[in-house]
Amino acid sequence: MIEKAIGILDKKLLFLRLLLATLILLDLLYAKLYFPQSTSEFDLFELRFLVSILLAANFAASYFFDYKNKVFYLFTYCCLLINTAFDLYLLYVHKFHFVNVSEFVFTLLITSLLFLKIRYVGFYLSVVFAIIFCFNISLDPEFSELVSRSIFIGLFSCIVFVFCSLKLFFENKFLQRGNLLKYLYHESRESIILADPKLNAVKFINSIGKSILKINSKDALSEMPFDKLLESCGIELKIKDIENEIRSNGSFQQNIKFIKEDGELFSGSVHIELIPEDGKILWLIRFVDLTEQFNTNRKLKENQETFVRLLDAIPHKIFLKDPQSKFLVVNKTVEQTHSQDKEFFIGKTDYDLFPSEKAQAFLDQEKDVIQNLKTISFTEEKVVMADGSERMFQITKMPFFLPEYKKYGLFGLGIDITQINNYQDKLRKSEASYRTLMEQASDGIYSADKFGIITDANPKACHMLGYSKGELVGFNVKSLTDEKDDRIFNVESVDFSEKKSLIVERKFKKRDGSIFIVELSVTILHDGGHQGIMRDITERKRMEKIVLDNEKKFRALIDSSYDITAILDENLIVNFISPSVLKILGYLPKKIENRTPFDLIHPEDKAPTELFLRDLLTSPKEFKILKEIRMRAFQGAYKYFEVAGNNLVGDQAINGLVINLHDITERKNSETQLLNTNFELDSFVYRVSHDIKAPLRSVMGLIGIAKLENKQPEINSYLDMMNKSVLNLDYFIKDLTLFSRNSRMELEFNKIDFEKLVSECIENLKFMDNVEKVEIRKNIKEKIFFYSDITRITTIISNLLSNSLKYHKFEQNKSFVNIVIRDENNQLVIEVEDNGVGINPTYQDKIFDMFFRASEKSYGSGLGLYIVKTAVNKLKGKITVHSVPDEGTTFKVVLPRLTVTNNG
Repeated sequence: MIEKAIGILDKKLLFLRLLLATLILLDLLYAKLYFPQSTSEFDLFELRFLVSILLAANFAASYFFDYKNKVFYLFTYCCLLINTAFDLYLLYVHKFHFVNVSEFVFTLLITSLLFLKIRYVGFYLSVVFAIIFCFNISLDPEFSELVSRSIFIGLFSCIVFVFCSLKLFFENKFLQRGNLLKYLYHESRESIILADPKLNAVKFINSIGKSILKINSKDALSEMPFDKLLESCGIELKIKDIENEIRSNGSFQQNIKFIKEDGELFSGSVHIELIPEDGKILWLIRFVDLTEQFNTNRKLKENQETFVRLLDAIPHKIFLKDPQSKFLVVNKTVEQTHSQDKEFFIGKTDYDLFPSEKAQAFLDQEKDVIQNLKTISFTEEKVVMADGSERMFQITKMPFFLPEYKKYGLFGLGIDITQINNYQDKLRKSEASYRTLMEQASDGIYSADKFGIITDANPKACHMLGYSKGELVGFNVKSLTDEKDDRIFNVESVDFSEKKSLIVERKFKKRDGSIFIVELSVTILHDGGHQGIMRDITERKRMEKIVLDNEKKFRALIDSSYDITAILDENLIVNFISPSVLKILGYLPKKIENRTPFDLIHPEDKAPTELFLRDLLTSPKEFKILKEIRMRAFQGAYKYFEVAGNNLVGDQAINGLVINLHDITERKNSETQLLNTNFELDSFVYRVSHDIKAPLRSVMGLIGIAKLENKQPEINSYLDMMNKSVLNLDYFIKDLTLFSRNSRMELEFNKIDFEKLVSECIENLKFMDNVEKVEIRKNIKEKIFFYSDITRITTIISNLLSNSLKYHKFEQNKSFVNIVIRDENNQLVIEVEDNGVGINPTYQDKIFDMFFRASEKSYGSGLGLYIVKTAVNKLKGKITVHSVPDEGTTFKVVLPRLTVTNNG
């Protein structure tokens, strides 16, 4: 399409065929018209026919060879020369007959047109003209005829030569133009498209356009509508809108961006111009790919931004000035130092930042740098920041060539040395502190060179070794160690590749020859020397020996103990168990370690044991006791153990629960026998009391009947004495029964109604002698919610009331007993107060003993207060007494709220 559009279609081969065909027809035509068949031996017609066959063969060969083929053109030239020679021969034979001349003229013209180069044409015409001239002379023509023929042939040859020259010239021009346009279209880096907007069709697209739009075939090109092509290239205008702009401006131009088929971004511009062709107006569309330029500009911008960020990231002042010392570039540090934006500095000088005197000094320095092309670095420059702090900069200025000015400017670097100065101050202070530390340190400190020669030592080191500093400096460290210590002190033999310090224990020798042990911390210095810190650990080593001996004793004690000691971790795994487990339970320690102990514990005791251990885990450094558990021995029998535990999980040495198992199997057997004995004794007491009470009731009944029937006062007094003795015996049996029940009965928890309980106790005591003469006062706080053993509470209150009623001074008019019950600090308080005879202080610490009576006048069994004391102890409480003789007595009982854990 493009060859047609620009008028260049190579027709050389077609033209060659046309000329060959013309020659063949011309030969045949002249043979028919002017050469009738001859019967002579040499037939010109047959010769012409043979020449025509050669030309026809050459014509046929043009369909099998390219016109640039050298063999083909050599064959063509041979045929043309034979044909020309034949025409010359005819011209000579027929003595320049006009028919032969006309045929020769056509042959000469056509043959000249077939040559590819003009020099071939000139050579051909010159040879032909020379041959004809020779023919003319050989025929002896008249001079005028010779001249006229020569002029005619020469003029015609010149015309043919000029015509052929023009033909080849324009042909080469058109060929060069065609090649140039082909190169421009096919080799151009621009995408070129020819389109017919009327037909909405794409006529042509070069290789660059095909690669951009991914068009691989002519079918794909023909199937693509022109408007869709514009839309895919990012041109949003319609075809009519583009035509209107072309009419008004002569062309259309627009910057475009679109995503190519391969996913890359195309950035560039589109140019549309009009091209006429065969009466039509086509659009020549050029896509100028500026993607690389855009990417280059973008990368250049990114590099500039990166360079700016790099400058801003440098914590030093960086600036660039032009030849007139005006700022061109500054970094962020300059901006922060002077509290101004970067834009403020551009085009400004030091006069805008500093006092005029300092600015002039800076300007003179910069002129010297630029003019003499030298670098200067002057002393510190102090700058006061916006927050009032001071910063020190060391400024360096150097010449810097500026291409845009074609002159040298100035590059400045201000290194912030504030921290360096601060570090130097700190270093000086650190050195002073180090020297102070050396002088006042409680440990001996010395420094030695790489040969072990002491170069410095603090007073403590001198004191430890017994030398003055002047005497100690110059000693080799090896000479100060004990010769008998087989651990030779040799710093050079230690591998310090992985660590630069080492802690060792060595024996050192004092000046007086005494030996002491030191813990020596050696640190290697950068120059190969070392620093040593000596700590006298002689006393510590002595204590360590004592601890080690004690540990051996403790180990021997554990190994020989009849208790089992175990250590359990937080998961209740046995980490250690003493060897005594072998002789007590029959197990090897390694069979029990690294497992839980629950496999050996009786199934009924596993739950309380685990609860005990879990509770112990939550109580650091607290000692707890579990009264008894059963553990299975190797033979299968169970043994009883009392468990004592201490939580030492936080102790780094123990890091676990320390459990001590004390074998109480024999004690349990004894307790079992004792329980059986007590049970038998309780049974005996119960039966005896039951058997005795029946006769006593009978005696009391008979005494009552006798008193009713007898009217004699003396006998009635005897009967009263008998009745009193029987009542005392009944009270004794009752106390004995209560004592027995209190000892053997377990606690029972019930909610107690104290108002009702006290009333019942008073009601049970109303038959005591002279009770009606005593005022009993109750003071019971309301809403007391208390759970305890009601039987034992009743025993306590009843006995205390009975005791107060027994020992009253009835001769007084106002005898009383106060009973107070209250809740105090989550405990129950029972107070029984009377104004009776009181208790002698001598006996107050004995009144709770069994069968104790303060005097012979005291009546009762001596078990009442003892029973009260045992009941209070059973309830985990305490009882106190306060008494003044002849004034009264107060008993105070404090009872805790009982739970499952504090229930004995």
